[in-house]
Amino acid sequence: TRPDPNALPRLTEFGSWIGGDYDGNPNVTAESTEYALAHARQTALAHYVDSMDELRRRLSPSQKRVAITEDLQARLDEYGKTLECNSTDRPDEPYRRLASCMMFRLRLALSGPANPRAYRSSQEFAKDLRLMHDSLAANKGGRIGALLVEPLLRKLDTFGFHLYTLDLRQHARA
Repeated sequence: TRPDPNALPRLTEFGSWIGGDYDGNPNVTAESTEYALAHARQTALAHYVDSMDELRRRLSPSQKRVAITEDLQARLDEYGKTLECNSTDRPDEPYRRLASCMMFRLRLALSGPANPRAYRSSQEFAKDLRLMHDSLAANKGGRIGALLVEPLLRKLDTFGFHLYTLDLRQHARA
Protein backbone atom coordinates (compact mmCIF):
# COMPACT_ATOMS: atom_id res chain seq x y z
CA THR A 1 0.00 0.00 0.00
CA ARG A 2 1.09 3.54 -0.70
CA PRO A 3 1.31 6.10 2.10
CA ASP A 4 -1.63 8.46 2.42
CA PRO A 5 -0.52 11.86 1.02
CA ASN A 6 -2.89 13.59 3.46
CA ALA A 7 -1.54 11.77 6.52
CA LEU A 8 0.07 13.95 9.15
CA PRO A 9 3.19 12.94 11.03
CA ARG A 10 3.06 12.59 14.79
CA LEU A 11 3.38 16.17 16.02
CA THR A 12 3.70 15.62 19.75
CA GLU A 13 5.20 13.07 22.08
CA PHE A 14 4.70 13.12 25.82
CA GLY A 15 7.24 12.42 28.50
CA SER A 16 7.48 12.68 32.25
CA TRP A 17 10.06 12.31 34.97
CA ILE A 18 7.46 11.78 37.73
CA GLY A 19 8.25 8.38 39.19
CA GLY A 20 11.68 8.37 37.59
CA ASP A 21 13.44 11.22 39.39
CA TYR A 22 16.07 9.34 41.35
CA ASP A 23 18.17 12.50 41.53
CA GLY A 24 18.39 12.73 45.30
CA ASN A 25 14.72 12.02 46.01
CA PRO A 26 14.54 9.21 48.59
CA ASN A 27 10.82 8.66 47.90
CA VAL A 28 11.44 7.53 44.32
CA THR A 29 11.93 3.79 44.31
CA ALA A 30 11.64 1.01 41.78
CA GLU A 31 8.09 0.49 43.07
CA SER A 32 7.13 4.14 42.46
CA THR A 33 8.57 3.93 38.95
CA GLU A 34 6.56 0.77 38.24
CA TYR A 35 3.45 2.43 39.67
CA ALA A 36 3.90 5.51 37.46
CA LEU A 37 4.24 3.36 34.34
CA ALA A 38 1.31 1.10 35.27
CA HIS A 39 -0.93 4.07 36.08
CA ALA A 40 -0.11 5.72 32.75
CA ARG A 41 -0.93 2.49 30.91
CA GLN A 42 -4.22 2.12 32.79
CA THR A 43 -5.14 5.73 31.98
CA ALA A 44 -4.51 5.22 28.27
CA LEU A 45 -6.34 1.89 28.08
CA ALA A 46 -9.33 3.20 30.06
CA HIS A 47 -9.59 6.09 27.61
CA TYR A 48 -9.56 3.68 24.67
CA VAL A 49 -12.29 1.58 26.31
CA ASP A 50 -14.43 4.71 26.70
CA SER A 51 -13.68 5.77 23.13
CA MET A 52 -14.62 2.36 21.77
CA ASP A 53 -17.84 2.41 23.78
CA GLU A 54 -18.75 5.73 22.15
CA LEU A 55 -17.71 4.41 18.74
CA ARG A 56 -19.80 1.27 19.29
CA ARG A 57 -22.90 3.32 20.09
CA ARG A 58 -22.50 5.46 17.00
CA LEU A 59 -21.62 2.73 14.48
CA SER A 60 -25.00 1.20 13.81
CA PRO A 61 -25.02 0.35 10.09
CA SER A 62 -26.86 -2.89 9.44
CA GLN A 63 -25.31 -5.43 7.10
CA LYS A 64 -28.76 -5.56 5.48
CA ARG A 65 -28.05 -2.08 4.08
CA VAL A 66 -24.27 -1.71 4.15
CA ALA A 67 -21.75 -4.30 3.01
CA ILE A 68 -18.51 -5.06 4.84
CA THR A 69 -15.13 -6.18 3.53
CA GLU A 70 -14.10 -9.82 3.49
CA ASP A 71 -11.29 -8.93 5.89
CA LEU A 72 -13.72 -7.53 8.44
CA GLN A 73 -15.94 -10.61 8.12
CA ALA A 74 -12.91 -12.86 8.58
CA ARG A 75 -11.96 -10.96 11.74
CA LEU A 76 -15.49 -11.27 13.13
CA ASP A 77 -15.45 -15.00 12.35
CA GLU A 78 -12.09 -15.38 14.07
CA TYR A 79 -13.27 -13.46 17.14
CA GLY A 80 -16.45 -15.54 17.22
CA LYS A 81 -14.33 -18.67 17.54
CA THR A 82 -11.57 -17.44 19.86
CA LEU A 83 -12.77 -14.60 22.08
CA GLU A 84 -15.97 -15.60 23.82
CA CYS A 85 -16.77 -11.94 24.40
CA ASN A 86 -20.52 -12.69 24.68
CA SER A 87 -21.66 -9.62 22.79
CA THR A 88 -25.32 -8.69 22.93
CA ASP A 89 -25.08 -6.87 19.61
CA ARG A 90 -27.40 -7.80 16.79
CA PRO A 91 -25.87 -10.23 14.29
CA ASP A 92 -26.57 -7.82 11.40
CA GLU A 93 -24.52 -4.98 12.98
CA PRO A 94 -20.94 -6.04 12.22
CA TYR A 95 -19.25 -2.78 13.22
CA ARG A 96 -20.85 -2.87 16.64
CA ARG A 97 -19.91 -6.52 17.04
CA LEU A 98 -16.29 -5.76 16.15
CA ALA A 99 -16.25 -2.77 18.51
CA SER A 100 -17.59 -4.97 21.32
CA CYS A 101 -14.86 -7.53 20.71
CA MET A 102 -12.26 -4.78 20.66
CA MET A 103 -13.56 -3.40 23.96
CA PHE A 104 -13.41 -6.90 25.42
CA ARG A 105 -9.75 -7.22 24.42
CA LEU A 106 -8.96 -3.74 25.76
CA ARG A 107 -10.58 -4.55 29.09
CA LEU A 108 -8.51 -7.72 29.28
CA ALA A 109 -5.38 -5.66 28.56
CA LEU A 110 -6.42 -3.33 31.37
CA SER A 111 -7.15 -6.00 33.98
CA GLY A 112 -4.85 -8.83 32.98
CA PRO A 113 -2.32 -7.96 30.29
CA ALA A 114 -0.87 -11.48 30.41
CA ASN A 115 -4.17 -12.92 29.16
CA PRO A 116 -3.53 -14.28 25.64
CA ARG A 117 -6.83 -12.81 24.41
CA ALA A 118 -5.86 -9.27 25.51
CA TYR A 119 -4.32 -6.81 23.10
CA ARG A 120 -0.58 -7.24 23.59
CA SER A 121 0.30 -3.99 21.87
CA SER A 122 -1.15 -0.78 20.53
CA GLN A 123 -0.26 -2.08 17.04
CA GLU A 124 -2.71 -4.99 17.44
CA PHE A 125 -5.45 -2.56 18.47
CA ALA A 126 -4.56 -0.23 15.57
CA LYS A 127 -4.79 -3.17 13.14
CA ASP A 128 -8.42 -3.76 14.16
CA LEU A 129 -9.20 -0.04 13.96
CA ARG A 130 -7.73 0.12 10.45
CA LEU A 131 -9.74 -2.94 9.46
CA MET A 132 -12.89 -1.14 10.60
CA HIS A 133 -11.84 2.09 8.89
CA ASP A 134 -11.00 0.38 5.61
CA SER A 135 -14.28 -1.54 5.56
CA LEU A 136 -16.21 1.68 6.11
CA ALA A 137 -14.24 3.45 3.37
CA ALA A 138 -14.80 0.58 0.93
CA ASN A 139 -18.55 0.63 1.53
CA LYS A 140 -19.51 4.31 1.25
CA GLY A 141 -18.69 5.03 4.91
CA GLY A 142 -15.53 7.05 4.40
CA ARG A 143 -16.90 10.11 6.20
CA ILE A 144 -17.95 8.00 9.18
CA GLY A 145 -14.49 6.46 9.30
CA ALA A 146 -12.87 9.89 9.10
CA LEU A 147 -15.08 11.30 11.86
CA LEU A 148 -15.15 8.36 14.25
CA VAL A 149 -12.16 6.08 13.65
CA GLU A 150 -9.35 8.34 12.45
CA PRO A 151 -9.24 10.48 15.64
CA LEU A 152 -8.83 7.32 17.69
CA LEU A 153 -6.04 6.14 15.39
CA ARG A 154 -4.33 9.52 15.87
CA LYS A 155 -4.56 9.20 19.67
CA LEU A 156 -3.21 5.69 19.48
CA ASP A 157 -0.29 6.85 17.35
CA THR A 158 0.45 9.63 19.85
CA PHE A 159 -0.03 7.81 23.16
CA GLY A 160 0.17 4.10 22.36
CA PHE A 161 -0.63 1.96 25.38
CA HIS A 162 2.01 3.75 27.47
CA LEU A 163 0.67 7.38 27.43
CA TYR A 164 4.16 8.86 27.77
CA THR A 165 7.80 7.93 27.97
CA LEU A 166 9.34 8.03 31.42
CA ASP A 167 12.68 9.77 31.82
CA LEU A 168 14.83 8.24 34.51
CA ARG A 169 17.06 10.81 36.19
CA GLN A 170 19.93 9.87 38.43
CA HIS A 171 22.41 12.03 40.31
CA ALA A 172 25.68 12.42 38.43
CA ARG A 173 27.63 10.85 41.32
CA ALA A 174 25.58 7.63 41.25
